Amino acid sequence: MPGNLAASIDVGTSRVKLRIYDVDEGFAQIYGETVNAPLIRRGYVAEQDPIKLRDIVFHMLRVAAERGVKAVGFSVYRASVVAWEKNGTPLTGIVTWMDRRSLAVYERLPLYLKLVSKLPVIGTVFSPGSPLLMMRHFLHQPLVGEAVRRGDAYLWTLDALIAYWVTGRFTADPSNAALTGLLDPRTLKPFPLIPRLAGLRKLELPEIALHDQVIGSWEGVSIGPIIADQQAASVGLKCLEEGCMKISLGTGMFLDYATGPKPLLGAGEGLVPLLLLYTSTTRIYGVEGFLAGPGILIDSLVSSFFESYEDLARHAAMEEDAALLVPSVAGLRVPYKPFMEGALLGITPKPSKPMLARGAVAGIALAATDIYYRLASAVGEPHTVRVGGGLSRLGPLIQLMCRWIGRPLEVSINPDDSARGSAMLAALASGLLEGLDDVQVSLKTVEPEHKGEPGIPEVVEAWRELIDVLGSKSFWKKLRRTLVAASLRKPLSLD
Repeated sequence: MPGNLAASIDVGTSRVKLRIYDVDEGFAQIYGETVNAPLIRRGYVAEQDPIKLRDIVFHMLRVAAERGVKAVGFSVYRASVVAWEKNGTPLTGIVTWMDRRSLAVYERLPLYLKLVSKLPVIGTVFSPGSPLLMMRHFLHQPLVGEAVRRGDAYLWTLDALIAYWVTGRFTADPSNAALTGLLDPRTLKPFPLIPRLAGLRKLELPEIALHDQVIGSWEGVSIGPIIADQQAASVGLKCLEEGCMKISLGTGMFLDYATGPKPLLGAGEGLVPLLLLYTSTTRIYGVEGFLAGPGILIDSLVSSFFESYEDLARHAAMEEDAALLVPSVAGLRVPYKPFMEGALLGITPKPSKPMLARGAVAGIALAATDIYYRLASAVGEPHTVRVGGGLSRLGPLIQLMCRWIGRPLEVSINPDDSARGSAMLAALASGLLEGLDDVQVSLKTVEPEHKGEPGIPEVVEAWRELIDVLGSKSFWKKLRRTLVAASLRKPLSLD
């Protein structure tokens, strides 16, 4: 058995992955296991079952310990909210980033908070989709709110609950904590203004553990750090240098642009400032544009119409007319259209598999290209673009992105970038790895068929015009009202 093994437990909204790496053999992956995540979907609710998730996490820890792993890091999806008693018993489900109840929370905000949500920087944390809104919602519920105010329960994001289960400490990841808006991403100290505005002054804040710190041990295995999944992917793709952009194509699509040691605020266009990495010696910030749920749509298409991902990719490469899938399952963030839902446009009387496959791939590629140009306009052209995630296996998708962006893309050979990144940090924190630069990343370069003229391609301009037409709040409210009146959809509620 190799001597120095590090592992990652990568907690996603659709799957949980255990990956074990041999540090002495160039961080080669030697074992992998994937379990479907216990996601509950009904109407606008998208929650994970915390008890089932806990069972999966401890199963994977046992497997890691039995295989001689010395250090385990966690990467965890972001913008999740959950409450639990101090004995570890959950009081709520885990509200995932795909959950849309925050729209109803936002609609019920007092006028002054709706006005605050329009401000360039501070407004982000009061917008639909922000974890702060679901925290506010739960704190106003009798069961959860009273338990939290008595000091008998905690209310935070999923990373803190996992840390509490495994180590017994109420500790949190800095990258997730910064996204709540309750802590200053520069100092990790509490912001005094936002809790007062949000009515969260009674909320107990967790201890923050840096990204190169061990947070505890379990059965002799070093535990930690915990890091948000997209930040872990930036580590795993070695895309932390200023001017590097990584694109993760998974359950969600995330474009993260590293901007250096100072936070970039007020990028606009629905772009989100990020804390990418915070260690005892290094701080790296970035800015992100993302799209919720394209991977879910691809999974649905494959399960309903195609034999496999390869079959969908084969049909997407056929030279036939395509419909267009607008790949929005939880609103658009960039541009900011929180009420927008997915749409399939341009269907002919005889829809075919190539029409659906090409339309899905084109919709995702258009959204990615649009976000790329918005980031480039806000921050400047990146010097490197690296792509990973499960959907990066779809060759037609990568080819369309490469063509419309008009530059080479460096595509990960092994798309488990989040897992590799959090395992690298675990190895670093436990002393198995001297530095992150010691790990090499396997990449292949995809060149565009022809480089376009400088500026935004015509296809992106057309996409933006389409989204402006489709994305109005009044349109989607009228559509939702029609579906509810026809008893084709349940009304939006907080239940």
